Amino acid sequence: MKKTLKAAITLPKNYSNSESRFPVLYLLHGGSGAFSDWHEKVTEENLVSKMADQYQVIIVTPGVGPASYYYDSPKMDSVKYETYLIKELIPFIDSNYKTLAKKESRAVTGLSMGGHGAILLSAKYPELFVAAGSMSGVMNIDTRMWKVQDDFRNLRAEGQKQMLGQELNYEAPNFNPYTAVGWVKQMKENGLALII
Repeated sequence: MKKTLKAAITLPKNYSNSESRFPVLYLLHGGSGAFSDWHEKVTEENLVSKMADQYQVIIVTPGVGPASYYYDSPKMDSVKYETYLIKELIPFIDSNYKTLAKKESRAVTGLSMGGHGAILLSAKYPELFVAAGSMSGVMNIDTRMWKVQDDFRNLRAEGQKQMLGQELNYEAPNFNPYTAVGWVKQMKENGLALII
């Protein structure tokens, strides 16, 4: 994408002194959010650090575009967040940190747009994740179904047209790869542990 993206990597307190390798949780932010939301906008101070210690897990909170829904746009080279996470970030984390670099030790979850990303990515890449979760996730990016203010719906719909094409048709089969609900059949076949 020719851009610099930020991610926070939270390690258990005993990481430096441990010979152990650790499982990894990818924790995705919501729309109009940032990688730092999980550290700054939570109800309990240092929640991510506490969870990393309690569960002995590395927690990665990547940042992506404000309304990107964690897919690769077929129209915009600047919106390739699926590729970023799957082909760049996960290999980078596994190469530079003491991870258990295998499916059985890697999970993904997220809030709202991040919940969509977690379910979408786990459905598309079942070889990478053992489990996925969605917290208040957008499971269908068809904005016609959203119970939101019209100005917000129109804003997101216009953004999707830019990313997916002006001829965007939510009912066409070629829309399915970009929305989590388009992967339900594959989710059933994958057999990953899911929580919504």
